Amino acid sequence: VISIGNELSKHCKSLGIDYQPDWLAPIEEHLTLLSKWAPKINLSSVTAPEQALVRHVVDSLSLLQLDAVREASGCAVDIGSGAGFPGIPLSIALSHMEWTLVEPRGKRGAFLNQVIFNTGLSNCTWFNGRVPHPDLENDFDLVVSRATFAPSDLIEQIEPICGKDSVLAVMAASDPRWTLPPSWRLLQTCEFELGGASRWIAALRKEA
Repeated sequence: VISIGNELSKHCKSLGIDYQPDWLAPIEEHLTLLSKWAPKINLSSVTAPEQALVRHVVDSLSLLQLDAVREASGCAVDIGSGAGFPGIPLSIALSHMEWTLVEPRGKRGAFLNQVIFNTGLSNCTWFNGRVPHPDLENDFDLVVSRATFAPSDLIEQIEPICGKDSVLAVMAASDPRWTLPPSWRLLQTCEFELGGASRWIAALRKEA
């Protein structure tokens, strides 16, 4: 049996992320619930804790390599949260921020609520819906999303919930080489390997 704590610490170190031991208990609880719920409601095909740790948790935390994500404050939103990635690991690591997990499917929302309850995450709420939505008109300071939209579509979908200076974190397997709208500026990109797969992440800022 692997030690989740040792593995998590090792992966964070390899990505240059400042791992904090108090992240471990809520992350372990999230993984435990994932392995129990996934077979019933099709949350993810990767549920064994040691695999899910890398493919889901470390992949989520990899966004902390981006200065604008690490230094963010205020309100954050995870679009298409699904099983809670990247929103829940990031809400644990960035506990000073208020997190909204946007997920339209009720069963997945019930799972998110269970994770929030079991981990005692007081800075996290499930929002039942999809973007754009009239009740999500807040100017979120940080927007994250994983495998919900292609990067170029993502910008279009989240535009209504962003204000000037909002940061968008984009996750992809490789550089999408798309043309940014004039109101967005690329701040930083990172390319790395995780579990044998190539990953590409970027931070953008809304400038108008």
